[in-house]
Amino acid sequence: MITMDTPELPALAWARVQVVGRGRWRVTDRSGRVLGHVHRVATDRGWRYAAERFHLASRSFRRLGEFWTPDEALECLRYQR
Repeated sequence: MITMDTPELPALAWARVQVVGRGRWRVTDRSGRVLGHVHRVATDRGWRYAAERFHLASRSFRRLGEFWTPDEALECLRYQR
């Protein structure tokens, strides 16, 4: 369910984006393979968007980077495959 606290991310030709929590989205490719997550992070200068990928060996998410726009975070996941 999308709430006012979780804005919609742009529609993409290469992937699907699903809301999975407050300020968190799952990004999958067209075949359904999970590419990672985008997580909204509050900073003193405004919202940032972190691209994260699950690391199986450590059983934790690894942050690939923080970006000022969700588009940049999505592109990071796209090219980090």
